[in-house]
Amino acid sequence: MRGPPGPVIDEGALLADRASAERERRLQDLGLGGVEREPALEPLAEAAARALQVSAAWIALLDADTPAVQARYGADGDPLLEASLLRRVVDRGDWVEQSGEGGTAASAGTPLRYQGEPIGALCVLDSRPRRLDAEQRRALEALARVAGAQLEARQRAREAAGEVRRAQDFVRATGDWVWETDAAHRCIELARTGPGGTRAGLPWAVGEPLPDGVLTDWLGRRDEEDRTLHALLDAGLPFRRAIARVSGPQGPRYLAFSGVPRFAAGGVFGGYRGVASDVDRLVQEEQQLDHQDVLLKKLSAHVPGALFQYVVGPDGRSRFPFASEGIWLVFELSPEQCREDGDAVLRRVHRDDARRVLRKLSRSARDLLPWTQQFRVTLPTRGTRWVEVQASPERLTDGGTLWHGLVTDITQRQQVQLRLTHALERWEIAAHHVGIGILDVVHGTRRVELDAAAAQMHGLGATPTSLDVGQWSSCLAADDRARVIGRFAEMGRHGGDATERYRVESVTPARVVELTLRSLKDPGRDARRRTLGTCRDVTQQLALEAAERDKAAAQRANASKSEFLSRVSHELRTPLNAILGFGQLMLFDTAHPLPDAHRERLKTIRLAGEKLLALIDDMLDLTRIEQGKLQLHPRPVDVQRVLTQAWSLLESQAQERGIGYENALTGAGWAVLADERALGQVLLNLLSNAVKYNRPQGAIRVSGRVLQQQLILSVADSGVGMSDEQLQQLFQPFNRLGAERTMVSGTGLGLVIARALTEAMGGTLRVRSGAGKGTTVTLTLPVAEAEDVPAREATVWSTLDEAALNVEREVLYIEDDPVNVMLMEQVLQGDGQWRMVAATTGGEGIRLFDDLRPDLVIIDMNLPDMNGAQVMKTLKAAPAGRRVRCVALSADAMPHQVQAALEQGFDEYWTKPFDVRELRRRMRELASHPTTGWDR
Repeated sequence: MRGPPGPVIDEGALLADRASAERERRLQDLGLGGVEREPALEPLAEAAARALQVSAAWIALLDADTPAVQARYGADGDPLLEASLLRRVVDRGDWVEQSGEGGTAASAGTPLRYQGEPIGALCVLDSRPRRLDAEQRRALEALARVAGAQLEARQRAREAAGEVRRAQDFVRATGDWVWETDAAHRCIELARTGPGGTRAGLPWAVGEPLPDGVLTDWLGRRDEEDRTLHALLDAGLPFRRAIARVSGPQGPRYLAFSGVPRFAAGGVFGGYRGVASDVDRLVQEEQQLDHQDVLLKKLSAHVPGALFQYVVGPDGRSRFPFASEGIWLVFELSPEQCREDGDAVLRRVHRDDARRVLRKLSRSARDLLPWTQQFRVTLPTRGTRWVEVQASPERLTDGGTLWHGLVTDITQRQQVQLRLTHALERWEIAAHHVGIGILDVVHGTRRVELDAAAAQMHGLGATPTSLDVGQWSSCLAADDRARVIGRFAEMGRHGGDATERYRVESVTPARVVELTLRSLKDPGRDARRRTLGTCRDVTQQLALEAAERDKAAAQRANASKSEFLSRVSHELRTPLNAILGFGQLMLFDTAHPLPDAHRERLKTIRLAGEKLLALIDDMLDLTRIEQGKLQLHPRPVDVQRVLTQAWSLLESQAQERGIGYENALTGAGWAVLADERALGQVLLNLLSNAVKYNRPQGAIRVSGRVLQQQLILSVADSGVGMSDEQLQQLFQPFNRLGAERTMVSGTGLGLVIARALTEAMGGTLRVRSGAGKGTTVTLTLPVAEAEDVPAREATVWSTLDEAALNVEREVLYIEDDPVNVMLMEQVLQGDGQWRMVAATTGGEGIRLFDDLRPDLVIIDMNLPDMNGAQVMKTLKAAPAGRRVRCVALSADAMPHQVQAALEQGFDEYWTKPFDVRELRRRMRELASHPTTGWDR
């Protein structure tokens, strides 16, 4: 189904309308149309009627669609007939003729043209039917052309009259007077251009020379070449708006002259015609504006940026009517460049910010809101910079917008802001991870502002919070509130810094918060004092501090215990040295043998001393283990060798009780990764317990196997065994599990130390036992390759030099205890290899050394005037002491004391009490292998 037809455009009617409008415009240019006739055309109408001998002739213009008769000769005709003829002639633009046959009048018409287009017609009418011949037609057309020419002449006359009027208006607008001079610059005509046109009040008179003066600019500044007005007239060239300061009836004034030369017949210069204006007020105004402009430039030179006026016209074109010199520092554009091309500044805007800037600028123009914005610009030499614009808009009368504003380079500020932002981000990250919050107290308003971390710390949620002081203090424990609020009040009055701790009971469990405060003056709040602080949860810290204090106290107690044990060890070892030493001398003295009863008593004394010494050693070992100061050096160790050495120390004791011993570790290749000394101590403890707690005629069996790179070594005895209750208390220090009520000696430390040493070597120690069923202790240690076990080093003392033994050697013994000196003297007496000289102080020993030049020096570590290390270093620093052996002999038996002495330079370190036989053997070795090389 089709819809209704669309509109049909009548192109003919459209063209006719356009032609009608154009004719109307031309008639308006000519000032014709309407009912008034044009007298100048009447003779042409008459000439046409007479030449063609017709009843009537007329000239009509077609004003829109209405005929406007401008001239007529003869009788009036039918208006409708005349109008129809006129339209036909104009529409066709050509000759139209009707013969009059059929009872109508004869008529003819030819177009009347103006600027080539038909605007009317010259028509004739005759009551008789007739046709015009060719000559008559040409005559009518010629008359029509004359009429058209007359119309164009009329238009030119109208234009000339308009030009005259415009010239007169120009003269009146450009000058106050018109003047004319002769060739000598005398005024021959002078008149005012304003109303009245009289000569009253003129600055000079006719017949007088035109006033002369130095030419200036609009600011009254003299011409650079000092030209005068008369010099300008002498040049004979046209000039305009030449300003000169001339004298007149009202005093000196600034006048502006414009003139053109006039020439007489033959081209002879005859003078000037021109106009003059009084511009004195304009010059003064320009001077004031210039002064203001200079002041503005001086002021803007001190503004951090550029002042500007920016205009966007209704057509979208922009310009800068004003821009101060600082515009260069912001955009690297001169004020002139900005005035010439307003878009030059916009082209400097960073491409990523351009759309945002235009959007903001458009909103400011639309709503007349301030334009305040920060954005980046890209400059030719300085690259990317940040600028800030602050401008206020106003609407102009033409619909455009004018902004008055300031633009500044804020790059440095942005960089500082960026660094501050980064620092703040880092602070927030750090504060978040370490749990620090910010608390701000404004004393004037009694408000407490907390950031998210501080709010959460006080049980107020995880968002920034602002409370009055009373609300905030309700989070605190009741007995902390008055103290903390009092601190706030004090800092509000006097300032300063402070630290407070308080309990927060609004959270579960309660926590302790530490608040570190500093008082500040806040310029942004009318210089009111405020207190800024950081708060952190120190609950765990306080717990850790308490634990650290407990730990430090324990360490001090351990250190005191170690020092006490070290002193006890030293003080016990010194008398034990005499007790055990003289006891051994009496037992070994074959020259003065004792009765058997005395010898048994001495053995008991010796055994008691050795037990006391073992107890001291065990206590020192346990202390080192508990304090983590046990230093082990794991390496591949031959288990068979260590086991054999340990059993050799117990074999005689086992034989006395008839206890059998079986070592099932047959052959070689039993190697573990362990500290050899610690392993020896462990095995000695296990074997010692197997002997002590075994029954007479009992048995001990040592066996082993390798499983998953671990050596599992078992020591089994057939002793009394232990109950389950005893096993649960087995590794308690000093707990002998009831054995203290038997004749078996012990300290209750052996297994404790053995297990600790085993675990320190990376192994395990387990005990399996039952009452009356004996005990099996299983030791597990990492396996090592047998070939990695270092071979036993052959000692240089393995072979004694019999010749050297026959030479008496000299030993210097530096010792302040006379009992120890007497003991050493008796130990060495009778061997024949050593002659001893004693010194009781370090200083005496050094002097004797220089005189004696001994083969060996034995030094006590605790002398009354200096320590033993100082004595040793003094001796070895002397030329004679470079090769002498220095041995430390001391009751200080702690491993670190021994190690320190060896590191300081002692060749050996012997501890008190010493074994007499071992010391004599060692002395014989030293006598066999002297180091001095001196001849005796």
